[in-house]
Order: sequence, then C-alpha cells, then structure tokens
Amino acid sequence: LQSVVPRPSPMAPFLLSRFQHKTLEGYDRLQNVVQCLSESCPWTKELTADTMLSWLTDECNEMKQELESLDCELSSQNDSRDKLISELGDVLFDALMLEMVCRRDYGLDVGEAWQAACAKVERRTPYMNEWGDGKSNANSSEEATQLWKTAKAEEKGTSQNLFSVNKPSMLTITIWKIANCHATFAIVGFLAGAMIFRQDKKSK
Repeated sequence: LQSVVPRPSPMAPFLLSRFQHKTLEGYDRLQNVVQCLSESCPWTKELTADTMLSWLTDECNEMKQELESLDCELSSQNDSRDKLISELGDVLFDALMLEMVCRRDYGLDVGEAWQAACAKVERRTPYMNEWGDGKSNANSSEEATQLWKTAKAEEKGTSQNLFSVNKPSMLTITIWKIANCHATFAIVGFLAGAMIFRQDKKSK
C-alpha cells in the first residue's frame, strides 16, 4: 500500500507540513530535515561545501574510532552499539548536507550526485547480474576487488586526459574532492552495517 503522506526524496525534494514531517521515519525524515534547513535555517545558508566536507571527514574519523571500540571489552555491547548508531547518523546527516550545499552553491541538478554514485558503482562492479556486462565474473572477494581496481584505473586515465586538455575549474576540483569522499563514506557505511549485523548475531 502506498503511503498517503508524500515521501521526500533527493530526486524531488519539497517541504512538508509539521504534521507530515512527524509521520516520517529514518531516511525520509532525515532528507526532509536537510531540505527544511536549506530553506529556512540562517546558519545552514552560510555553510560552504568545503566546510561540510571537513566536518564529514571528522565524522568519518569518529565513526572509525567507534568501529574499533566495538571489539573492546571495556564497554558493553549495547553501549558501543548505541554510540556506533549515533556516529553513523552524524555521517549520514553530513553527507546529505554536503550534497544539498553543492546543489545550492554550484547549480547541480537534483539527483545528479546520486546518479553519479550509482553509475560509478555499477561501472566498477560489472559482475553483478542486476547491471553487469554479462561477461565479467567474480567468485571471490579478490576477483571483485581486481575488477573494481581495473575500472577505477580506466576512469582515472580518462580523467587525466581531460585535465591535460582543460585546466580544472574550482567547481571541478570541489566535485573531485566530493567524489573521493564518497569512497570513504561508502566504506564506513558498509563496515558499520557489517559490525551491527555481527553484534546482532552475537546477542541472539
């Protein structure tokens, strides 16, 4: 059944009423929080992409510390899990804020960064049945890693050729920084999910 309340999404952001906002949960609610801040918060309007990127990097480092503390016997599993959830929430919030600020300041279209992220992962995982080339296979982590590195090397070769012809603009440099940050964000998110899943299995 479709929800009566429209769901905000990066592809079609819009502001919801106070009542509608309270009915949202998880990703939908956080996305609306970011959208509301972008429209009405004076502090948010002064933020820059470089500032958000710096904060996101700091949050990723704090996230890394929480992941490492999960294996420490000095704290309870529940306490560590709660801290991990909190830090992961900070990472997700900063990532969405960074995307919003870049759309606002650099005129990016709604959903461009999301589509770029999808396209990059799909290019680098050609062995996946859902979007692969139908030829590549990965039966182990090592094979998958090698395919990822090969695709990444080809992408960098193309980017270097473009840079050799045209001097990169400040917008290009900023987007390049964000693209590198996407990798850190993806790795942290994957590790966090894996850790939470492992802790859940241990507690059962």
